[in-house]
Amino acid sequence: LSERKGLLAALFAFACLAAFQRFCERGGLGRWLLTALALLAAIFSKGLALAFVGVLALFVWLLPVPGAPRRRAWLGVAALVPVCAGAFVPLWIAGSRLAMVGEQHGGGVGAAAAMMLQIHARYLWRALLGGPLAPVYETPAGLTQPALFAAGLAALGGLLALSLWALWRCRRPPRPDEREPET
Repeated sequence: LSERKGLLAALFAFACLAAFQRFCERGGLGRWLLTALALLAAIFSKGLALAFVGVLALFVWLLPVPGAPRRRAWLGVAALVPVCAGAFVPLWIAGSRLAMVGEQHGGGVGAAAAMMLQIHARYLWRALLGGPLAPVYETPAGLTQPALFAAGLAALGGLLALSLWALWRCRRPPRPDEREPET
């Protein structure tokens, strides 16, 4: 088990998926909070698990839970996006205090953010298309690799667009096949 953090992140991601399915079926704040906690645990295990909110959106879009209202599912996904963004605040604070993020990364928030986008784009590229993996990739400070920065920015923009689309889908009236059954 040389990749324990990836295995732990996958375990929490599957727990998140199971909790999200229960939330879609029955609703309830407690089920959504369980989903959010499992997603946070996955992100804290491995930062790349941030992309799992996109996986949840794909499940809602392509494989909806039978009998569950899609509006609830899309609202659940949209509400998880700020949770994902907030997950990086304690990581940033800890990284700054431990000198993992600081002067050696350009010194400023903008340079460190540019470096983080480049690194996450590289991880996404490796995850999707394969290639040699390493525990650490050499990345100079600041915006030194514009193509990777653009890819990371595109991934972030895609996540934001997906969230806005989910919110838009929730605001429109549901189609007859999406309405909740009357009791």
